[in-house]
Amino acid sequence: MDRGITEFKPQKLGLVDVVNECRNIVAESARKKRIELIIDINEKQEVLADKNMLQTIIRNLLSNAIKFTLREGEVTISAKPAENSMIMISVKDTGIGMSEKMKNDLFRIDSNTKRSGTDDEQSTGLGLLLCKEFIEKHGGKIRIESEQNKGTVFSFTISAAGELRKKNVPEEVVRRGDALRRIDNLKILIAEDDEISAKLIHAIVKGFSREVIQTKTGNQAVEMCRINTDIDLVLMDIAMPGMDGIEAIRQIRQFNREVVIIAQTTFALNADREKSFEAGCNDYITKPFGKEALVELIKKHI
Repeated sequence: MDRGITEFKPQKLGLVDVVNECRNIVAESARKKRIELIIDINEKQEVLADKNMLQTIIRNLLSNAIKFTLREGEVTISAKPAENSMIMISVKDTGIGMSEKMKNDLFRIDSNTKRSGTDDEQSTGLGLLLCKEFIEKHGGKIRIESEQNKGTVFSFTISAAGELRKKNVPEEVVRRGDALRRIDNLKILIAEDDEISAKLIHAIVKGFSREVIQTKTGNQAVEMCRINTDIDLVLMDIAMPGMDGIEAIRQIRQFNREVVIIAQTTFALNADREKSFEAGCNDYITKPFGKEALVELIKKHI
């Protein structure tokens, strides 16, 4: 998905239809544990989503709920209106719940959160990471409420069909006929010490920028952001000489909370990603990346 290979095709979908398809897939697992599956959704409710991705999200959440619910328990999926013309979809179970530490570690790639279900069902711990990626691709957010031995509620937001948000939704979600919303006229700072990488990034962004500033160190990036208060976007390499990108992001955030910062590094699964978010970046992209992947990420935040 990061490389722009996975297709993303939002369309108007009947939510109950999608939920019923997912329910049919997990029904046998629920039957074996005598768990009641309850659907509390208006039959007329429609959402705008990629069908395959939405099915993956709901199927994973239902499967997890069944896995960690004791025999003769209940799993309920419901939907209600949320802010900004979104729909809040929730999967609630009467299961074993989780500790505060486990909740905090669920979406960290470097943490081991896998555990066996109440009937010793196995888990990789990766399903929720996939759900989070797909939800955020739709411009939504996921949240967790859980207490040990009292159950868990996973909730996520997604756009209601016909009532799309105007901000913070990926370009593909906001359609008017065949015309897509475009990014344009941006002032961009590229902080990159590798000359070839800097040239490639410049070639990608020059078509929708009014000005591109290039620096080779973290110190220079911080200084350029101080001087140019109208910068819209910072593309920050993490591994730079002297002050690295993480410290540069941290310093920029001390005086500018609004500029969009996208961190970039050659390391896909190391602690740099977590450190970048803690420092204050808006998002993260792994080298090597293609034009589609970077442009899509920029459109998500601008």
